[in-house]
Amino acid sequence: MIPLTSCHLNAMKSVRRFQRRGSALIWVSVVGFILIGFFGLAMDTSLVVLTGNQLQDAADAAALAGAQLIRTSPEDARTLAVATANANKAARESVLLDRNDANNADGDIVIGRYDRDTDVFDPTGEPLNAVKVVARRTAGSQGGPLPLTFGPAFGVSTTEVKRDAIAMVGGGTGAGLITLNPTSECSLRIDGNVTVNVSDVSDPANPLPGTVQVNSYNDQAACANGNPVLAAGDVNVAGGVDPTFEDLEGVDYLNDMCNCTIADPLASLPPPADFGPDRGTVSVTGKTAATVNLSPGYYAGGISMTNNQGTINCAPGLYVVDGVGLDIRGGNLYAEGVMFYVVDSTPTDNKPSRVYLGGNGIIKVSGIDPAQYSYPPEVAIYEGVTFFQARITDYGGAYGNTNESTIIGTSEMDLQGTFYFPTNPLRLSGTCGSVGNQLIVDELWISGNGTLVINYDGRNPAPGNRVFLVE
Repeated sequence: MIPLTSCHLNAMKSVRRFQRRGSALIWVSVVGFILIGFFGLAMDTSLVVLTGNQLQDAADAAALAGAQLIRTSPEDARTLAVATANANKAARESVLLDRNDANNADGDIVIGRYDRDTDVFDPTGEPLNAVKVVARRTAGSQGGPLPLTFGPAFGVSTTEVKRDAIAMVGGGTGAGLITLNPTSECSLRIDGNVTVNVSDVSDPANPLPGTVQVNSYNDQAACANGNPVLAAGDVNVAGGVDPTFEDLEGVDYLNDMCNCTIADPLASLPPPADFGPDRGTVSVTGKTAATVNLSPGYYAGGISMTNNQGTINCAPGLYVVDGVGLDIRGGNLYAEGVMFYVVDSTPTDNKPSRVYLGGNGIIKVSGIDPAQYSYPPEVAIYEGVTFFQARITDYGGAYGNTNESTIIGTSEMDLQGTFYFPTNPLRLSGTCGSVGNQLIVDELWISGNGTLVINYDGRNPAPGNRVFLVE
């Protein structure tokens, strides 16, 4: 046995110290690597969470933007959704969406219908009221998957993140039928056994149920009595409805107490500045056949007919009627390409100036049509409007008109165009008939036993006034 000298002992101590240092270095390296891994995981996790939140914001914004236009132009809705998403950033890059014009159910932008009763979004549903947006950083998306900062050190260089949102428009277009009065009880009233058919034929190849809008906030803003039918899609009522209206047959979706109103789409339409030449008074009475041909102008005493054998032919243009207004209780009225502007310059003369259409004759009326007839520019601005009863404020109230108008439909009645009674109640009744393409009235009362048809054709759209997220 070799004796240990002090040199041997010192050497052994040095080896042990080296071994301890080596072990410490290994542990420091291992622990450091683990700590770096945890730090990298935390950083990449934070990146994924942040990117997800940013994608959600972009999806929310894009869906809300698209929903604003979904009813008036699905193509524009897609365009606006793409632009809105692109204005947002996720992981420092603009959020890119594919338009998905084919409307594939798994696309970036999907348009369809959201049913609030079932909370189901249907990409094939009609009429359109919602937009779904999926903002993604995935393989195959325009932005590609999300690159990780520390992931490559562990063999994971990217990850996939996506977020979605669905927004819908509330309030409806009110395109076919709008009642404007904000406070009245029974602003829309339907009585008897009448069927009111409100259709949307803006796409003739794909007719759809139309939309009804009631702006009154009254607890009973919409009322019904008897067994009427309202064949319509969305019926939006800012206030409440009575029990009979709530149970109306034919309504696809009743959205009452929606706190939703829409602006008068013709609020900016000015009253005529020039009434034209004074044509006096036209009154067709008696029992013998009589034909009267009229030209545009100012009829101070109005246009009336009680002769069942009489005929009034109105040349295209603007007819300003005062006195008794347009009062047809018999005979035939042909007035295509015209607008009747109804004023009341003498409201205290016990002769309410209004529209009254009835009798059993042929009544064929259509609105201003610049595509078919020639008009001065100041008349052409009323394109599509058939009846315009003066607002109470027109001309400072000098010709203001709140008189109730009446239309009694028959099988011989064919009325086309927009009926604009902004400060007037309108009564519709009768057995059947086409009663215009759009009714914009202060209040509307409907009764009868037949079918009255309103065929909205896309004119004067009034988009819903609010959009909101549903998912």
